Parts: sequence; structure tokens; C-alpha cells
Amino acid sequence: MHNILYLCPSENMFGAEQSLYQLLKRLNRDKYAIFIAAPGDSKAARFFLEHGFRVVDADIVIPPRPGNIFRAVKTTLRLMHLVRKNRISLVHFNLIAYPESLLFFVLFLRLAGIPMVFHHRTHYPQKALQRLIMFRGTVICVCHATRQDFLVKRRSDPLTRPRSKDVITLYDSRELERFKGISPDELAKLKKDFRLENQAVVGIIAAIDKFKRQDRFLYAARLVKEKFNQVKFMIIGDTYYGVPEELAYKQKVVELTQELRLSEDVIFTGFRGDVDKLIHLLDLVVLTSDKDVFPGVIIEAMAAKKCVVAPAIYGIPEIIEDNKTGFLIDSPDPACYAEKILELLKDPARRAEMGEAGYLRARRLFDIDKHVSEVEALYRKLLLK
Repeated sequence: MHNILYLCPSENMFGAEQSLYQLLKRLNRDKYAIFIAAPGDSKAARFFLEHGFRVVDADIVIPPRPGNIFRAVKTTLRLMHLVRKNRISLVHFNLIAYPESLLFFVLFLRLAGIPMVFHHRTHYPQKALQRLIMFRGTVICVCHATRQDFLVKRRSDPLTRPRSKDVITLYDSRELERFKGISPDELAKLKKDFRLENQAVVGIIAAIDKFKRQDRFLYAARLVKEKFNQVKFMIIGDTYYGVPEELAYKQKVVELTQELRLSEDVIFTGFRGDVDKLIHLLDLVVLTSDKDVFPGVIIEAMAAKKCVVAPAIYGIPEIIEDNKTGFLIDSPDPACYAEKILELLKDPARRAEMGEAGYLRARRLFDIDKHVSEVEALYRKLLLK
């Protein structure tokens, strides 16, 4: 039995935290005991507690400012005590958030010979100090594009460049069975709830955020509506945190719907906990993001046999096979999105064929059980060193 400590520096349960939950839910409990360190007042901490995991309240989200040095020292001592008391064999950082504040904890782990795993999930370039902290650990990148960015040559390389063999790619995955289908009665009820009849439905599933570009989705919708009248559009999701900047963008999106004369054609669902059901209302899933590293919603759409139109950025071309399981868009122009949406709306047979191909690809590459097996294999390798 090996005791593993997971650091979860998150306030909410977004993609990174859901990925961690899916992993921990399936980890072999005969071989691994799970400890989670997270801010005690966070939604993530409450979620894991509610689902039966051991969660230790730890102040691990500390911006690197001079005035926070005592907070960082206190957190380091608390984590060191946790590691010693529970004989932790391996520490897995689920997300890289202000790793500078954990510098001394990382040094402690290094001196103690305890293996470290850092999950790198973003497109943001790592600072030299951050890369130095991660230098002696194993870095899991969620796609090859992220790995290439992480390993790009820099002036600080003599001190901070990690060994390429310690930076690996493990695709984030999803519980595909959840999205396989719903009963006819459930589908009929959802259609009734949203007043959908015989129209085609095109949807975007994403937090309402300026980087997700729901405004671009609406401009594409206007162009589609001009040539294909029997269609409705769904914007599924809400803001991340409800802060003023996000609310201002959301208001802009609502006002744009009115300006484009789409008020009768666009449905705002707000946050939904039943996306696995709601996705079956959609004939087509669209993403219009400026920034998205490896969006799990595409995998979920493929699991539901839905064709996807999405931007060709970061790791998305590693999920979608262009012209086979969906369409990749190389331009930010809404007209390019509208063209492919129209092509698929007018050809249900092609749409179904691509949806089936996407499902088979998701089963082959992005099934959660495959991901768990790969992580457990990594743990075994590190623990045997």
C-alpha cells in the first residue's frame, strides 16, 4: 500500500478538478491510499469530502508576494507534517498554481526522496522559477502541444530545462459511458422543457467567458440562420466565478443576441449539472474559443456521437480528426464556422457518420479507464526507483 498526496489548489470543480475526481474514483484502493490537500473553504474541498475522500485543509493558493512569506512557511510546515505523519510515498500536484510558494516544500520532498508528479494543464508558459521547481519531478502534459510548449528552448535552460524523458503526455479523459445516451422519455421531456420541436439544434457548451467567444458563436449563428431557418441555438453554461468582468461579458453576449435578431432562436440554459443528458438535444456541438488547451467537452460530444466544429488551436487537433470526426477551423472568422455548420446541418447522414467515427476515436484514445491505467503505470515506475 502506497499513500499518495494530491495537491488541489482550486476554488471550484472545473475541468482539472473533474479529471482528478475521475482518476481518484477509479484508482486501485488496494494499492493506493488517497490524501487530498486543498483550501478548506473551496468548492473542490467540499466536493471531495462529500464523495468520501480524506481532505486536509491547506492554504496552498498563495500569490508570490513578499507579504505572503509567513503564509508560505506555515503551509510548508503543515504539508511536511502531513507527509511525515501519513508516510506519503508520492505527491501529485493536480494543477500548477503559484508553485513558487511551495518551493521549500518541493525541496523537502526532493531531499526526502519522495517522487513528485506535476500535472501541466494550461497553455500559459511556465516562468523560469516554476520550471526549476518542476525540474526534478515528472511533468504530465495533457496533450502533445502542451508538452512542446513546455520544452521550448529558453535562455534559462542551463538551470531550469527539465529532462525531456521526465515530461510525458497523458491525454485527459472522460467517463464515456455517461454520455452514451438517454431514454426517449428523458429526451422528450428535455425537448418540452426547452420548447424544441422539429428544429435542428446547434449548441456551445462552455463557461461564458471572453476566451470562449460566445459572441463569435452568435455571429456564426446569424449567418447560419439566414440560410437554414429550421434551427435553434443553445448556449450551455454560465460564468466561472460571477465576477464583474465575467458578468459584463455575459451581458454583452445577451445584448448581442438581441442586436442580431436572434432572441427567439437562442436558448441560454445557465449552468447545468446534466450536460450528459442535455448534449443529446444537440445535432451539432460547436466551440469558438480563442484559448482552449484540451477541452473535455469535445471528448464528451464524441462519446455522445455528436459531430464537432472547433478551432484548430493547442491540443484540439489531437482530439478531432479533421473531416473525419468533425471540422477544424483555422480562422477566427465566424463565416468559416457558419460554412461548416451549414454543411453538416444539410447532410444528416454525413453528420451521423462523423459522429460514429468520433465515438470510436474517443473509445480508443480518451476512455477514463485507459487514463487510469497509464497513471497507475507511472506511479509504479516512480515508486520503484
